[in-house]
Amino acid sequence: MSSEQDLEALQEAFNEEAWIQNHSLEPVVGHHLCPAGAEKHGTCGLSCFTAFVKESELEEGKWACRFEACRGFLVTSREDAIRHVRYYHFDHRPFACTQWLVHVTVSQPPIDTLPFSICSIVQYRSVPLLE
Repeated sequence: MSSEQDLEALQEAFNEEAWIQNHSLEPVVGHHLCPAGAEKHGTCGLSCFTAFVKESELEEGKWACRFEACRGFLVTSREDAIRHVRYYHFDHRPFACTQWLVHVTVSQPPIDTLPFSICSIVQYRSVPLLE
């Protein structure tokens, strides 16, 4: 069986897992919930999605997706490569996005004295009070 066939079979196994269907955090390689085939290509103790990423053979310090369709995909960290596989190939979203709520009170300094990076996330809106 070729490496691409291994990956396709492993992808099918991943898609049948309850944790991927429920968007739960993926297990690490070596955990009993991790598909057995992931140990052949993945890194023990790290995300099971490491089975689908590899260090680039062309550029040192870069990481690549192992799927044939993404042959030109390179990033500078393994985490970015795992994130690519997680979202692009599996549509797996275990990390819920939350909205930030920033509340400025009287005890805090005026907005124009805050650092620029904080000013950029704080917005004021004038809303008339209902009587």
